[in-house]
Amino acid sequence: MAQTDCSAYTDAHDLVIISYNMHGFNQGVELVKHWCLIKSFDVLIVQEHWLSQATLYSFNVIGPDYFCFSFSSMGTTCSSDLLRGRPFGGLAIIVKRDYVNVCECVFDSDRLVAILLNDTLIVNVYFPCSSKADVKEVTLEVLGQLDEVFTSNVYENVIVGGDLNCNLDVVSWSSTIITEFLTSHDLVNCDCRWPDHSKVTYHHNTLNLYSCIDYFFVSSELRSRIVFATVLDCVINQSDHYPISVSCGKIISNSRPSNYTDS
Repeated sequence: MAQTDCSAYTDAHDLVIISYNMHGFNQGVELVKHWCLIKSFDVLIVQEHWLSQATLYSFNVIGPDYFCFSFSSMGTTCSSDLLRGRPFGGLAIIVKRDYVNVCECVFDSDRLVAILLNDTLIVNVYFPCSSKADVKEVTLEVLGQLDEVFTSNVYENVIVGGDLNCNLDVVSWSSTIITEFLTSHDLVNCDCRWPDHSKVTYHHNTLNLYSCIDYFFVSSELRSRIVFATVLDCVINQSDHYPISVSCGKIISNSRPSNYTDS
């Protein structure tokens, strides 16, 4: 599984998206910089960078070929009290600069960021872990935000990726409600395209914990256009998550659709 980038799978006409839980900016930044240097992706969706609003400038290291939408999840905590314990959360979407004129952020919150890349909606989502006391409340809140995004417009293509914090192959309250919701919106799981041995995206070697909790879903009409979906095993990855990647046949251009008007 020692695949560090997607060049072996794609050509210049594919849209390549990587999802990566960094487990802290310092843990994941070297891998992100590496991908940016060799231009491995068109879009990178990131979870758990743990940066505060004041330190989001750290994403400036991504390099001249990419631009970034970054959001902190610690605004309320940091403004109301001293931060206790480990930082948490935080989302970012990094996009190849070729698409700067056809890309806009259409929704952002602590656990969900959505961009419109020409006619393609790309959503970065981070669900709560099962150990949180308010896991059901927060999960329902995120699903409500997703529903708001999906129903606010008609999108030609939809790609949802990120850390679901549950294994969809194991029956639980979270896996059941998330699967039912995504299915109701005609979104299909891309992990059926992964080799069986690759169905681990989270690993904690000390505690001997291994699971598949990171996923990509695409609108059903896109399924036949998936070139590959895989887990990337990168030597310089210091996170406890493996990055996952999906590629579709060319579905975007670097020009506005004919019906686009600036708001």
